Amino acid sequence: MRIEEVLVPIDFSQHSLRALEFALSTTSPEGEICLLHVLEAEFLERAALEGLGEREALLATLRGRAEERLREVIAAIADPKPTLSSMVV
Repeated sequence: MRIEEVLVPIDFSQHSLRALEFALSTTSPEGEICLLHVLEAEFLERAALEGLGEREALLATLRGRAEERLREVIAAIADPKPTLSSMVV
């Protein structure tokens, strides 16, 4: 049995990258995998309170870094592969 749609939460740890490997091994090449990275609102608030920058600027920086890293992870996956997408929330 091959799976057609999978959501993989990813924080770039070895464990989450292994979860992606497992998803790739069980998903049909015609299927879809979406990588999800979550930015923690509490961390952004604390960082802003500690004077590390404005919340929105910090959010933009962290979102940009996560999106770039997700593009790198996707680019490193060899063909044939399912359709891969990503989102940062």
